[in-house]
Amino acid sequence: MDNANCVGGCKFETRSFQYRRRIPYSLGADPLPPVHPLSLKNLVDIDTDLISSQLYELYDSIILNDSGLERRYAFVQKLEQILKKEFPYKNIKTSLFGSTQSLLASNASDIDLCIITDPPQCAPTTCEVSAAFARNGLKKVVCISTAKVPIVKVWDSELQLSCDCNINKTISTLNTRLMRSYVLCDPRVRPLIVMIKYWAKRRCLNDAAEGGTLTSYTISCMVINFLQKRDPPILPSLQMLPHLQDSSTMTDGLDVSFFDDPDLVHGFGDKNEESLGILFVEFFRFFGYLFDYEHFVLSIRHGTFLSKRAKGWQFQLNNFLCVEEPFHTSRNLANTADEITMKGIQLEFRRVFRLLAYNCNVDDACSQFTFPSLTDTSFMDDYVNELQLEIVPGFSHGRDSSDTSCTESPPEPSHFAWAFDPYNATASPYYNQNINSSIDYSSIYSNDVPAIPPNVPYTFVDPYTYACYINNNSYLPPSYMDFYTWYNSPYPKSSHHFDERHGGDRHEKNLSNSRRYSRNKFHKKKQSSGPFQYYPDAFSFTPTDNNSPPSNSSSSEVVSPVSLHSEPVLSTVQAFKS
Repeated sequence: MDNANCVGGCKFETRSFQYRRRIPYSLGADPLPPVHPLSLKNLVDIDTDLISSQLYELYDSIILNDSGLERRYAFVQKLEQILKKEFPYKNIKTSLFGSTQSLLASNASDIDLCIITDPPQCAPTTCEVSAAFARNGLKKVVCISTAKVPIVKVWDSELQLSCDCNINKTISTLNTRLMRSYVLCDPRVRPLIVMIKYWAKRRCLNDAAEGGTLTSYTISCMVINFLQKRDPPILPSLQMLPHLQDSSTMTDGLDVSFFDDPDLVHGFGDKNEESLGILFVEFFRFFGYLFDYEHFVLSIRHGTFLSKRAKGWQFQLNNFLCVEEPFHTSRNLANTADEITMKGIQLEFRRVFRLLAYNCNVDDACSQFTFPSLTDTSFMDDYVNELQLEIVPGFSHGRDSSDTSCTESPPEPSHFAWAFDPYNATASPYYNQNINSSIDYSSIYSNDVPAIPPNVPYTFVDPYTYACYINNNSYLPPSYMDFYTWYNSPYPKSSHHFDERHGGDRHEKNLSNSRRYSRNKFHKKKQSSGPFQYYPDAFSFTPTDNNSPPSNSSSSEVVSPVSLHSEPVLSTVQAFKS
């Protein structure tokens, strides 16, 4: 019998919770405005040593101790004995997975257990397992057979422990092995993941089922990818390292092989000397302000970011944050959170960064979020107003008014050459290098530049997208208007803005798409009519020829940050003329 086909006749089949949305709809889904990295407080001005000491002290108090581990093993043994007694002919074994096995459990963590039968076809249903547990004196037995992964929840009043049991979902044990291998690669990984999971639990942001947010496993994958992208990297991609791959490494048609000897890669991240406090602060800076949620997918399998367009995820439901499942690569782990929820979580990231940057207080950053009573409607309104204060990075709240180390405006551009590389989450986004002060760069940084009148036919290079292109030859802007866009446009990366400017003429947009395909040599050259002529070299920029204009460009020039491979400079770039 299928595990999930027991709805209706099972008295344990009930909702174990009342769904309470964590991020209210009133926050809205309007995208957050971009924030200049130089407007954020510099890392050298933050007392990361104090933050590290607080983190380690809190980590030692919450991490699962030996006595807690013994209680968990005793509970698992008790459950296995019950199952073998109730189902003597099922050849049942149990396997721990989740945070307990991956060394990421705290004293308050639940137990995750996989019930394995041989053969799998003779497995009992979740309702049968629920009834067996109830007959043997276990409390609070709940059967959730309609979930994506059917589970049985059970509570032991003697050991004061709860457990979630699934049946024959062995892929979960492989995910745990992979996570454990990453944890053992570097001594900073375990405390960093544990503390970020602790923050998420305190802020009620790790409950995908009840609050519509993220799972703890998704958050752990975000941390792993963040550490893989440090400069220099702290973690490798264990699935990309050479390892044994044969028929035994295939499960449900998926390649689940990886390099599983962490001792051989221990010391991989020794060149990176960042402390726990630095990594904790930079995690929230990166996902609060710097990560491009619109275009990229987090992939620990590849140890980098992937393009949403390349994976075909740009039109998926709930795809604001995309985290690739390391084995089942067609699955987005973060699709449990919709766009409004992810906007709220991103603002929560910003809140933590502000509190750490100006107060250096981990307890304040991890303060407990408590849901209000159902009759208290003003609480969530106040919470939304508090989140909206994080949209503008002025940080006027929660810091000393005499602190002038960070302002809403970036530093004087004549002293810095700014170039932001979204492929590398570097600790400091600016370079101490004098540049040519004879050129007026104020139009790049100033918020007071008047909008260009609609009748002026010039477009300007979007610095963020151009930096992506220059830094990676394989990167292709998702659309024509992502690469060349109106400066100060309210829709800087929107294809709808392109349609509005040209009267909704889809034919012209299709012509620009054909130029994108021609650059990859997927289509033969063909002639097209319209205001834009078809040229195979329309996007002929290369990292070694940054100033070469496209073949159909005008002579108009604008200043844009370019060439992140070499010494960063600000140089002129040819712009298209519409």
